[in-house]
Amino acid sequence: MATPVDQRHPAEVARERLEFHTFIAPDHVERTLIGGVEWRKEFTDVRLHITNHNDFDLENVDFLVRFDTEVAKAAQLSEIPDVNLLAISGDPPGLVYSSLKYKDASGKEVEEEPAFRAIAVPAYRVLCKRLLRGHPLQIVFATAALETEEKDGVSLTAIDRFAYPRKRPTTMQISGVYEGTNTDGKHIHRDIGTGTFKY
Repeated sequence: MATPVDQRHPAEVARERLEFHTFIAPDHVERTLIGGVEWRKEFTDVRLHITNHNDFDLENVDFLVRFDTEVAKAAQLSEIPDVNLLAISGDPPGLVYSSLKYKDASGKEVEEEPAFRAIAVPAYRVLCKRLLRGHPLQIVFATAALETEEKDGVSLTAIDRFAYPRKRPTTMQISGVYEGTNTDGKHIHRDIGTGTFKY
């Protein structure tokens, strides 16, 4: 089970009554389907459960989840409707892209865009239209590290190869906002700031 590193003021936590529970699950046999994700030996199974303990439903939940490794896949394990998990790509220094250079019929030099994207991304955005009271949103993240190599003093990260032996994540960061209408009929909008969990 992960331990929260950054603690907010107790009154703020009590007011929100939103619980984040994250842990690393046991390993799986290769090709096992976990929430529709076909497992590979390079993956680490990281779970995130988000539970609304308020006495009202939350709306427009929008969180960014980031690890100190990349994420290959993410999937919802609960059955909450209107949940979207969006891969957030990035272009870190040293990322190796596959491109194609050639001359066209007129002899002009042409360079095409990369033929594929990275097989893992640095973060995922979690969008949930409505998080009901007491119904945890359960997500599985298949984390994995992309292979890196040193070349001429520069660290290069491949986009099409996972590192093995695998690298497990040691931290998760989560930030974001949500809305809701409390029992007094007052509309609230909360920014949870950034919380860091250590595995």
